[in-house]
Amino acid sequence: MGALEMTLRRALYFVFKVGDGSKTATFHRDVLDMKILLHTEFEEGCKATCKGPNDGKWSKTRVGLGPEDDDFVAELIYNYGVGEYRLGNDFLGLTLQSSQAVSNAKRLGWPLTEV
Repeated sequence: MGALEMTLRRALYFVFKVGDGSKTATFHRDVLDMKILLHTEFEEGCKATCKGPNDGKWSKTRVGLGPEDDDFVAELIYNYGVGEYRLGNDFLGLTLQSSQAVSNAKRLGWPLTEV
């Protein structure tokens, strides 16, 4: 590759461990207008330690505004039996600016913190 030639790179997805897989997927779909792109259930644990304490059943759900070939997506990991993650042991959250998402959240009764 020459000195002037550049390669475009992008993040494909981020992984988020969640305490309630169904409720989190519903939020992404109904409030953020994302599509469920993939959902897979696993009966056995995973050797990848980044997925958290999962020596048993777990699931992965990918959500995004469009197909992951073109758009950024989030991968939601739910470890059955882990109802929550204590503050500081995982990702804390995202801040989004979307009047449509705020309207959706209010209409559906989701708690909001507006700044």
